[in-house]
Amino acid sequence: MSAFHTDKHLNVLFGTGTFEYASLIQDDALSQDVNEFEGLISIVWLRALRNGNWRHFLNALRDASVHDKFDVNVGVSGTVAMPILNACEDNRTLSIEVDSENTITVPAHIWAHVRTVEPALNASEFVVIAHNSPFFTINERNGLCQSMCHEVPWLKNSLFSKLQKYPVYG
Repeated sequence: MSAFHTDKHLNVLFGTGTFEYASLIQDDALSQDVNEFEGLISIVWLRALRNGNWRHFLNALRDASVHDKFDVNVGVSGTVAMPILNACEDNRTLSIEVDSENTITVPAHIWAHVRTVEPALNASEFVVIAHNSPFFTINERNGLCQSMCHEVPWLKNSLFSKLQKYPVYG
């Protein structure tokens, strides 16, 4: 789906290029294996998330995979609510036109459930939740669980762990 038209109100707020349509599977090697399912697993990404903190998370996971094996499930949840410019407390679901006949909603969160596969020295299981919205507020962040990146040995010193506190990176 090469045609990708963003909402006119979104363009007023952020210009073009805020979102991009791409596969949920961001690993190049795995992308080739699931290429035939691209239409089923492609989503609208906040560009800053896909090229920012999600990429940093995947880099940390790839580095950790040298010594440990992981079972990783990825998915999306919720929908992005966009504030309406002429009403302070009003909003609407954000959807993006991907071609002349189809629009899709923008997921509010992208998540990865990561579980260490046995045998491993430090067995762990956790979920990474990334916000996929330029409208993410401090109140929404407070509604999420506390970060435990500092408890995961291979994440605690990663660039992902250092930047995950900054909403601009997703």
